[in-house]
Amino acid sequence: TPESSARNSAKQFALATKFSSGLVVLARNPLLENIPPVVLLKAAWELLFLNLAISWILTLAFSEDDDFVANNYVRDRLGYNTLTVGWHTPPAKHLGGVLWMGTAYYALRFVLMNQLRFMRDPDSLKFSAFANLSFRLSIFSILLTFIVDPNDSIWLHTLPFLGLIITNFMVVLALCLEDWEHVTSTGKLFLVYFGLVSFLLPFVVVFEFRFYDIHQRKSSWPPRWTLYLDCAWLLGAVVSVWLIPSVAVIVRTLEVVPKQEMISLRRGC
Repeated sequence: TPESSARNSAKQFALATKFSSGLVVLARNPLLENIPPVVLLKAAWELLFLNLAISWILTLAFSEDDDFVANNYVRDRLGYNTLTVGWHTPPAKHLGGVLWMGTAYYALRFVLMNQLRFMRDPDSLKFSAFANLSFRLSIFSILLTFIVDPNDSIWLHTLPFLGLIITNFMVVLALCLEDWEHVTSTGKLFLVYFGLVSFLLPFVVVFEFRFYDIHQRKSSWPPRWTLYLDCAWLLGAVVSVWLIPSVAVIVRTLEVVPKQEMISLRRGC
């Protein structure tokens, strides 16, 4: 049947694009036909890392405070500069906020397609719906990172990104749980690794921030260990979108209705 043929074509497309760039796949298929939802998640993360790279270039080149990279609110607390320090000063944080809209767009499209899948698949896990909702809220909250200056509230500036770290893992875990029989032993080990760093990193950051608030100095925790956790999470975030299974494929058919037919339909109403 045409429907089964479309589904088979969609599955072949999912396998063919499993290790392709999300942005490249979407550029070749702008109408989002036969798109596995995970492709949208790939595109979102690719745009996020591109955003951070551009923001750091702007920070190093145009920051009004020449001493900012060596002395800032995050470095005082953690002992090193995180990637999001590139979003702290103009003009980087202004452009970063604009570029974030691209990440948010694809991330929310991923959330929407996942939601459509839940509505049509009675076997979908309730945890998947919870992870989907949590991820959506964290995407919205990231705007606080650009709106709230770290000088006004380092907590409101930082917590949204920590929330994104945790909810992203929840989404990855949910997708794997729904196709658990096809998750390899390597994939299961990766989930353990990614889960540990996704929860340990926010815990250490919150501990360090709280310690600084109380004692007005950095704790004795070695900065290099937080840096290692940070790098481990970044590696996991990159690898996760390439390893997680494409649980379902959305088969979407678009049809342009001629203008004359639309007029007839309106008259009929």
